Amino acid sequence: MGLLVDIRRTHVFQDRGRTQTSTHVMHPFLNVRGPHRDRYEVLRTVSPRKKQSAHVTYAEFAEMVAHGCFEQFNIRVRMKPLNSIYPSSPPALHPHADDIVPNSDFARAVSHVDTRVPLSAQVKDVLRQLGVVLG
Repeated sequence: MGLLVDIRRTHVFQDRGRTQTSTHVMHPFLNVRGPHRDRYEVLRTVSPRKKQSAHVTYAEFAEMVAHGCFEQFNIRVRMKPLNSIYPSSPPALHPHADDIVPNSDFARAVSHVDTRVPLSAQVKDVLRQLGVVLG
């Protein structure tokens, strides 16, 4: 299934009728088919009716977390629960630093990113795809 279990985000689902709620532990997941295979989907709302999406590799994801792109530009990542049972389409949630499991492979990948160096060209391209205007 390609879940990044090094990131764990608790999410409460509530149906549109507000009659059913359920709590899920969510993880970013890899696309397993198509042109975006082995990439995570990231999204950003650019207007009330328009969302932009892009797809990132594991390394780009770690770089974006290290540089604070998710918080700074209000970017979310598509997530699923470990058991794959979710009552709706997978939501896009904000990954927070405290959602990352300490001493995990992903935590180490984030810590190895040199934040003194500007963003890579690949991450800048992703941000442009998401409608971020870079200075």
